[in-house]
Amino acid sequence: MSSSRYNYGGGGGDGGGGGADQPQPQPQHPDDIRLQQMQQTVGEVSDVMRDNMNRIIERDGNINKLVDRTEALQESAVQYSRTTTRVQRKMWWQNTKMKIILAVVVAVIIIIIIMSILASAGVFQSKPA
Repeated sequence: MSSSRYNYGGGGGDGGGGGADQPQPQPQHPDDIRLQQMQQTVGEVSDVMRDNMNRIIERDGNINKLVDRTEALQESAVQYSRTTTRVQRKMWWQNTKMKIILAVVVAVIIIIIIMSILASAGVFQSKPA
């Protein structure tokens, strides 16, 4: 067995010199194959973890935006509630004023009608004594 575990092709007695410009390491030992597989698996897991972390960071940003929008919407809802209450009170007072004015006008008209009926009946004429 040689001191190196890798066969770089083109140098040994395997006859495979095929004109390769760069040597390609080829594992010759099962432990080397297992080590490469584990390194590849670790690399894939690292890539997946990086992707997951990027997604988490992106999701956190989206959640923060959503929280900001929710807070703004809550503030708008409170302001809307205050405004509608104020408008509702104003309209109630306006409606009440109109009812009072209408009642006074009707009362005045009724009083005028009663007064004219009484006047035509002669109630307000002075009787000679």
